[in-house]
Amino acid sequence: MVHVSGCAKGCAHPAIADVTLTARDGVYDVALNAKPGDASPYTGLSPADAVARVADSLTKESTGA
Repeated sequence: MVHVSGCAKGCAHPAIADVTLTARDGVYDVALNAKPGDASPYTGLSPADAVARVADSLTKESTGA
């Protein structure tokens, strides 16, 4: 499940998702198995970089790398 949130409150879906993209000042934070507002290892990403980070994480997960 991928959750895209407009802010760290995550009002529409405050629970954990497989991938959470949280918008922040025109950029995105990406977290895996997290909810909006949780600490994220990937912060301040452009939309394109956020999509690439998610794709890379999913590829690594599916290949076991």
